[in-house]
Amino acid sequence: MSEHRSGAEERSSRVTGDPSPSLLAELSSLTTALDELTSRVAAIAEPLAGTEDDLLASDLFEVERSLREAVRRLAHARATRRD
Repeated sequence: MSEHRSGAEERSSRVTGDPSPSLLAELSSLTTALDELTSRVAAIAEPLAGTEDDLLASDLFEVERSLREAVRRLAHARATRRD
């Protein structure tokens, strides 16, 4: 019987087994992906603000804020890892 591993398990084993530069590269890649998602969410939310979909815009702006916080936390993690 073959063993199936989830993507998270694959990434976890890859990251924990790699030297520091690979870990920093992975964190950098995650930061880039979150930045792109943040921009996409904002681009969807902005035209909805002040329309009948204003509640949706508000929710999306909250998602945008959460993604920005995630980017800040990743930046902190990267800085901490370099020490």
